[in-house]
Amino acid sequence: MRLPIVVCFFLVSFFAPCVRAADTPQQAPFVQPTSKAPLKYEGLLIDVLTELTKRANLSFSMEPQEDNRYGYEESPGNFTGIIGSLQQGKAHLAVADLTVTSGRHKGVAFTYPILRAGHKILYKVPDSSSIGEGFTVLLAPFTAGLWVLIFLMFIAVSVIFYVIGRFSPYEDHAFVGKAATYEGLTFINSFLYVFSSLTFQGYTAAPRSMSGRVMAAIWWMFTMLVIAAYTASLAAIFLAIKPSVRSLPFATFDELSKQSKVAYGIVGGGSTEYYLKTSTQPVQKRLWGTINAHDKNLMVDSVNAGIMRVAQSDGDFALIMEGPLAEYFASQPPCNLMALGEPLSEHAYAFACNDTQLCHKLNQYILSMIEDDFIYQTKEKWLHGGCRTDDTAEYIFQGLAFFDTFGGTPEYYASRSVTLRRFGVAFLLLLIGIVASAIVLVAEIFYAKRRGTAVPQRLPRMGGEDQQRIDREFRDEDA
Repeated sequence: MRLPIVVCFFLVSFFAPCVRAADTPQQAPFVQPTSKAPLKYEGLLIDVLTELTKRANLSFSMEPQEDNRYGYEESPGNFTGIIGSLQQGKAHLAVADLTVTSGRHKGVAFTYPILRAGHKILYKVPDSSSIGEGFTVLLAPFTAGLWVLIFLMFIAVSVIFYVIGRFSPYEDHAFVGKAATYEGLTFINSFLYVFSSLTFQGYTAAPRSMSGRVMAAIWWMFTMLVIAAYTASLAAIFLAIKPSVRSLPFATFDELSKQSKVAYGIVGGGSTEYYLKTSTQPVQKRLWGTINAHDKNLMVDSVNAGIMRVAQSDGDFALIMEGPLAEYFASQPPCNLMALGEPLSEHAYAFACNDTQLCHKLNQYILSMIEDDFIYQTKEKWLHGGCRTDDTAEYIFQGLAFFDTFGGTPEYYASRSVTLRRFGVAFLLLLIGIVASAIVLVAEIFYAKRRGTAVPQRLPRMGGEDQQRIDREFRDEDA
């Protein structure tokens, strides 16, 4: 049950009655019950309030809000809930995850912001393994763009060897030795030679001209770099990843709004719904359009109901919620939730006062608490102090070039893959080899014409008795 609290101040230097302050509904980690004396409540805001009153030389007591509501403007300037309690003089200060809005500012005063945050995505890491996970890991050492370029270079070099074999005057197109079926660097032979080089295997059809040997030497250097980079990257991935590899269907609000695999929702009737409904930005409009189109099926009644739905969904549902709450619940046992996305929008949390003078008095101490990092340390304690505080960073895609991913959804270990930028030198070396072999080929042709060297022609296949004699005399000894 969500119970709000009320804070009453006592001036230490004066004897004064306790004046109740409007408070907000109870919500971990901001305000939650505790058995630790003398307070009945604990949380991020309680720690800040305790330190604030100590520095301001004040004391306080706390009581729950009567109607358990934050409050709304039922008539111009008149609010219900905790804002209404402040207006009616029932309390001096509201202590809760209360966001500063222009509407609320018309009814009460606010202190300097204690915390600034935006919306985030609460998501559960799927328990089931990804389909094709093992094959994905084997492809992970290189990005998609790098794999494509390697394949294109494979085809291009095969074509270059074929061109060299066809036009170089120093390539042998005739039958050679006991390999009676050898026809020189045909396209198939060129393809097989390039493939055998990539796998460190030998092949009979090898270039004999200087241009072909230049190209072969550069290709061998390229293949050694490819194999070395693949082996090193695969070893790094195997050492870094955990036994259970998980992939994420999204990592940002933009990706969430464009995918259809995972449903996403919000807490109905809250500030998140109002923000998405009224926003004119493209991402927010897409998010709200999807949520609104499902006829309230994607809206939950409370934060706790939304968290339970996320936890039970096995990755099929995500909740858009306040960033601090998402980070807090992601750090709590059983540690199967995560907070994703850069903060969407930004709003401030602050104490609300029924008197501007009180807020002005507290502001100087709030600023001093910000300057000496007390509020930062308190935030880290409550929002990031649970279990698995660093693991979620391993799942989040850190950013690769579009061509490296082809716009697809990368695995969380993609940051360890070899990218085009990292492997660019190898492609530069290969391009230099292609240009050098082309120059040498032109020089060979020009030199052969100057010397009058006859260009070997491809001999036609012989038949009948001649073919039988060749098959008999030039057969392999092991056959």
